[in-house]
Amino acid sequence: WKNRKMNLFRRSSYGVVLFLLALSVVFSCGKHPYGPICMYALGTPVWLVISKQLLLKASFKDFVGWIPGPLFVLSIAIFAYWINWVGQGREADGVEDLDHDHIGNEWNTDVRNKYAIQIGCEPNFAEYPECKNLYDASTKEWMNDNKLPYGCQEVYDTCLDAFLIWSMPFFVSLYLFFLSHMAIYVKIDEIDGAPQGFSRLMMMLVFGLWCAASMSASNAAVTNAFVAFLLFCGLSTAVIFIFVHSRKSAEERLLSPFTDTLKKYFKTHGDWFRAFAILLCIPVAGLYACLSFLTQLVRRSGLNTIEGVPRIGEGERKLWLTKTATAQFESVKGWRWTSVLQKGLIIGLCIQTMTVLITKFTYLFLAWLKVEVKSMDLSSVTFIMVIVGILMFMFPPIPGVPIYFTSGIILVAAGERTLGTIMAIVYTCAFNLVLKLLACVVQQKCIGAPLRRNVKIRQTVGINTPLIRTIKLVLSKEGFSTVKIATLVGGPDWPTSVLCGILDLPILPILIGTLPVIIIIVPTVLSGSFVYLAEEYTWAGTASAISMSITGLIIMAMPAVTMFHIEKAMEEEKEALAQMPYDDEVLKADANEETRRNFFLSVTDWATLGVPMRAVLITGNVAMGLSCYMVMGASELCFKKFTMKDSIAEDLGGDGWSLIKFPGYIAIGMFLYGTICLYVFHRWAVRKTERAMDHGAIVGKDGIAYLEG
Repeated sequence: WKNRKMNLFRRSSYGVVLFLLALSVVFSCGKHPYGPICMYALGTPVWLVISKQLLLKASFKDFVGWIPGPLFVLSIAIFAYWINWVGQGREADGVEDLDHDHIGNEWNTDVRNKYAIQIGCEPNFAEYPECKNLYDASTKEWMNDNKLPYGCQEVYDTCLDAFLIWSMPFFVSLYLFFLSHMAIYVKIDEIDGAPQGFSRLMMMLVFGLWCAASMSASNAAVTNAFVAFLLFCGLSTAVIFIFVHSRKSAEERLLSPFTDTLKKYFKTHGDWFRAFAILLCIPVAGLYACLSFLTQLVRRSGLNTIEGVPRIGEGERKLWLTKTATAQFESVKGWRWTSVLQKGLIIGLCIQTMTVLITKFTYLFLAWLKVEVKSMDLSSVTFIMVIVGILMFMFPPIPGVPIYFTSGIILVAAGERTLGTIMAIVYTCAFNLVLKLLACVVQQKCIGAPLRRNVKIRQTVGINTPLIRTIKLVLSKEGFSTVKIATLVGGPDWPTSVLCGILDLPILPILIGTLPVIIIIVPTVLSGSFVYLAEEYTWAGTASAISMSITGLIIMAMPAVTMFHIEKAMEEEKEALAQMPYDDEVLKADANEETRRNFFLSVTDWATLGVPMRAVLITGNVAMGLSCYMVMGASELCFKKFTMKDSIAEDLGGDGWSLIKFPGYIAIGMFLYGTICLYVFHRWAVRKTERAMDHGAIVGKDGIAYLEG
């Protein structure tokens, strides 16, 4: 690439690729309508750089120092205009409004349908087939003067284009606000002093995205759009940073520290990284192998006649892939494949539990419960919610937010008749706070405290590790610090409370430290309450979105705050941690576990592993991987769209199991098969390890007993 012609060819190729990328974004707008706003996010810094080159002679560093103010003012002006526009009423045009003569500019069904009709969005006849006969596909117009017929108001529920048109000024304002602040941080010379400010800005950006996503009724396609937009915002920041500090400086300041940290973690947890790559990155590896094969094919053909380019040797000609790719795939052969594949099954189990159990079936159950208790009085509903809430808090993967949200709908509806709307909301917030504290008591005293007597459990949670010892230290201190409250409120519900029991912490200070969880409960309850009130008040839908946005901000910020303060405490409390006694039983167990681990790795070594267990691990990973691809990459193919706001009767035709489509059953079946494979291998490996430890030897595949060491 040092050759002049090759340099020109490379730069020309970059230009062609960028042009084709922009062209593909334009032509794929029908399928991915968020493409233009993403290209805007990436193109704005490029346009700024070109403008500077053409109009100004100042350095890039000075230029970037000038633009934060104008960008900030422009973002505020656009946002203020958009807010003013949203609050204005406007006469309906082209959409039949069944309830009133005017519709505002707030995001609602009427506004969505208006935009969808004007831009010719495809109606969702798959879920609303009765509306198909009333639509002229050739002209893309509805009968009766292009007005939506009665009963077809939700036929455009999948029209992402309409939402993006409505929210475009918001996105532009959000991006310019983000860019104005990033311009400050990429300019400073001591870039290591900016991470905290950068993290705060990223959380503000995510808050805005969460807010807009909530306004769109939690549409999965909208979520994908926001993730893509966030990615392109990050890329635009990288563009500015590189122009300000040069590519070499950017690599030294950002890429090198990142890779050094990654290498450190890879040394201690390498098999987990490899397992994740095997489970989710196989298509990327396949594409890489294909490109390497084509590159090697060109090199072997001798078609490359550019002067100065070295020819490959005879030994390299025999390779199917390039020399680099061949070396990489050879190194893969040396992995501890048994450990990697076992961990791949564990990762798949966790992913599927979170994506299916929580986001699908938990919401389905709560939607069913919402209907069943609709006609009950407040005392009966309260009793049922106590039982259901405690039971759900007992499941480790289930967070508290779905419980708070559902109670905001159910309890407010039940209490409004006797308490009034405002007092019903206050009652629901107080109920959820008491429910959370009660769940903490049960989790800590009824689960965590008994588990403390089990050495294996204490060893599993890492009671002697620096992280857990630091958590125990900060939670044991008198008074209330930021790190203590952040740990109790920002940590996962079940694991945090159970860990407090295992650490034998006093219950009363823990409960008092958990009280600030009210900052999560109140906006979540309000969001659920406004969903119920939206049937009567038009403003309640927007209020629900804003409330859930606040919840999202807090939920995403708290773990980051928690980890920051815990890491800070680990540095500041080194002397106190050094004086803390270790758990002697766990230390002995750790020593024994190291011996056991060596036996386990020996008896499960891939080279000596039998064909049946190899088949179990390989087929299990294939099934688990395909299941993850289907559930995560093609969720709409496997499941119908369903959120906490939806109704089983209206959105699923009264049949809760219709949530799962046929491909969804296949994905669940493959997930269950992978889980069974994990269980079978684990039981076999445990028995094999125990037998080897009892005999002090390891029986190889050839039937010979090898003594330890």
